[in-house]
Amino acid sequence: WQEHEVVQLRAFLSERTARSWQHADECVMHLAAQLHRDPVSVRNKATELGLGGAVDYRFAQRLNLGRAE
Repeated sequence: WQEHEVVQLRAFLSERTARSWQHADECVMHLAAQLHRDPVSVRNKATELGLGGAVDYRFAQRLNLGRAE
């Protein structure tokens, strides 16, 4: 990954939390198209950078559970 791609990924996903599986997939597909990368690679990189809650609904659910406690 090049630095400008990581910056773009962080800018798009920061402060986002997936509201559903569809929302998570839409975020991934949007970034994959912009960055010319495959969706799996985008999801993996986002998770690696601590932004998994924006691209994977399972992470988002865990984050929401943690906030509710």
